[in-house]
Amino acid sequence: MAVLINKETGLAEDVAPGAMQQALSSGTHEIPVISPNGEMGSAPHESAQDLLYRQGYKQPTPEQLGDLMNYAKHSTPGEMLKTFAEGTGDALTFGLLLPPNGRLVSIQKTFATAAM
Repeated sequence: MAVLINKETGLAEDVAPGAMQQALSSGTHEIPVISPNGEMGSAPHESAQDLLYRQGYKQPTPEQLGDLMNYAKHSTPGEMLKTFAEGTGDALTFGLLLPPNGRLVSIQKTFATAAM
């Protein structure tokens, strides 16, 4: 997995190994790095080696790269709309889950049945 940061969106992308060099040399993507004080960032290909080997920057762990990918996945407009729709649905049903038939059961009927 070659995770690079898209400079236009600021989000991580899984780039095919064959396309990685082109993405870096064209300047559309940067290499993810962690600064000496622990902040996640990115650096152009030309300066990444100097940052990593001379200035104390580190490469993200596989877990950190996974976190970047998850954040990018859930930051897309489609995912944000899906999350909004789910939240709206919860608000409209007061957080109640609908039964498989999709109909709400009367609370009084439920208590009456449980009391029997």
